[in-house]
Amino acid sequence: MKINLISIIFMVIFAVCSVVDLYCLIKEDKKKNKIFKPMLMPLLAVCYVLTANQVKPLVIAALLLGCAGDTFLLGEGIWFAAGLLAFLAGHICYMISFIRVGLDSMAAQTSGTLQITSTVAQAVGSHTLGASKTAGMADIALLFSDMKFTAVIYISFLILAGIIVIRKLPGKMILPVYIYALALVGTSFMANVCMRKAGNVFIPAFVGSLFFIVSDSMIGIDVFIKEHGHTYKMMIMLTYIIAQTLITFSWALCK
Repeated sequence: MKINLISIIFMVIFAVCSVVDLYCLIKEDKKKNKIFKPMLMPLLAVCYVLTANQVKPLVIAALLLGCAGDTFLLGEGIWFAAGLLAFLAGHICYMISFIRVGLDSMAAQTSGTLQITSTVAQAVGSHTLGASKTAGMADIALLFSDMKFTAVIYISFLILAGIIVIRKLPGKMILPVYIYALALVGTSFMANVCMRKAGNVFIPAFVGSLFFIVSDSMIGIDVFIKEHGHTYKMMIMLTYIIAQTLITFSWALCK
């Protein structure tokens, strides 16, 4: 991770803007919130670019999609669905990045005994599986081979969340919300895999993914079950900022 004067300046700006936005939520200052909230993820993206050992375009894309989602969620009605779609795309970017690193780490750890073919990168990165699709899928299956118990925990969470929320969801929102919930939990699962395969550098990312689940679960409760006050909304934003910051921190450390 590279630290210099410029990166420190942008990290301070990000921290100050985050505090100001949280203060705006507490004071219910919607006008200033609309200014500061969309600034946060682009600032975090700049911090990432300035500090990362190796800049990964998909991580930048995930943060900018987070900015789009933040902006859309400032509106109502169809804008909520647009925000959901933007965050869904962001989670897909994170998941692909985690899979790539997990496969690279597995290949390095088993060098000489396991052949990870170039088609694996195609399966994850170029969207062209070709004739070697079976080999690529076998390598990905091996990546998840010791995660069965963890998968059961995540699946149980999805089922429990579905039982609690499904009765409150409008009919047209059931499928989009479930697809998004799957991606949200998928990001955390992939971060967990990456933490196990690539080492402690991804512990912050895994913890951040759990904060993401907490933040979005709070949004679901607020939107579909019972609307809460400004302190609750501030907590949603706080857990979201922590989530994105921890995930980005891991990617900045990643070589």
